[in-house]
Amino acid sequence: MQAVGSVVAIVAALLISFSLHRSTLKALQAQRRDASVNKLAVLFALAEKARTLIEKANTGVQDGFAGFGSREREFDSNDLRGLHEAFANVVLHELPTANTVFAVLRLKEVTRQMPDLMQQAADDRAEYGGVSPITCVDSEDLRQATNWAYMKLREECAAAEQLS
Repeated sequence: MQAVGSVVAIVAALLISFSLHRSTLKALQAQRRDASVNKLAVLFALAEKARTLIEKANTGVQDGFAGFGSREREFDSNDLRGLHEAFANVVLHELPTANTVFAVLRLKEVTRQMPDLMQQAADDRAEYGGVSPITCVDSEDLRQATNWAYMKLREECAAAEQLS
């Protein structure tokens, strides 16, 4: 009887240990999932801001800054530079998916290039009286790149929220 009791006690200890280990793993997975959802939400909010600013900048470039002066208070190149810094400081290997990494890299590059492109458009206008077609095409390309990254982050946020 004593031997049977010892074996039952050992088996019970193993089952309890396994159960505790399993519940700890589940809690860690839930914590990682929540952190991932939160990180994606922050990135998506930054992408929304970048998208709005890029749209305004592109509109200004496309119409040769006609009427842009009235909207100038709404747009500040420093906001794009700040977003560039935010995207540049994202730790890529901590992002949950490759699509998220590509979206962040794209937004980082767009927010770096657009202030320079706007300066080029302003220089074009001052020198030639209008914005060059190449500058307009480049601006539209940056707008489309921003929209792609925005859509990818929106998809990733939706997928992450479904998993939690």
